[in-house]
Amino acid sequence: MGWTHIIIGWVKRMEHQKTRIIAELNVVPLGKPSTSLSKEIAEVIKAISKVEGLTHELTPMSTVMEAEGMDPIFEAVRTAHRTLHELGYDRIVSTLHIDDRTDKPRSMHDKVASVSKRLAAQSGDSSG
Repeated sequence: MGWTHIIIGWVKRMEHQKTRIIAELNVVPLGKPSTSLSKEIAEVIKAISKVEGLTHELTPMSTVMEAEGMDPIFEAVRTAHRTLHELGYDRIVSTLHIDDRTDKPRSMHDKVASVSKRLAAQSGDSSG
């Protein structure tokens, strides 16, 4: 079996694996006198919950999202902006971090579990 067959086999295998995109979205609506944004963020979360193919988790500082492909991620960003514009905000600043890993399937919870496992192993290490 030559290199060509190995590469073709690898490509076919990768095509069948579902790539999970993990992203972190932070939206900051500007222009209102209040420093509290919980009402607005609640409306954004309610709206992006309707994006098909998107899993999300609210954290104290951002929302972590997961999807098979970029489209649901970008749809969530559009939805967040649209929702905030509908609430009367004329200016919105967003930061989007995307983790697009194709070498193996994993989820946002897998990433946390991996770190937790390492921390647990280190806590058992007596060398400190």
